Amino acid sequence: MYLAWSAARRGDYKLHETYMRSAVRLNPDEKQYQDEYLESLQNQYVLYRIC
Repeated sequence: MYLAWSAARRGDYKLHETYMRSAVRLNPDEKQYQDEYLESLQNQYVLYRIC
């Protein structure tokens, strides 16, 4: 989770998404991981950042 957070703060959205995908894969029932994964997808794709 800390690695994903630091990647997001650096603006490395692809790495952030990779870390969050791994976190969700390891613990799919954790709501915080699901929300962070959705946020990482939104940050990675330009269309989500515009809206």
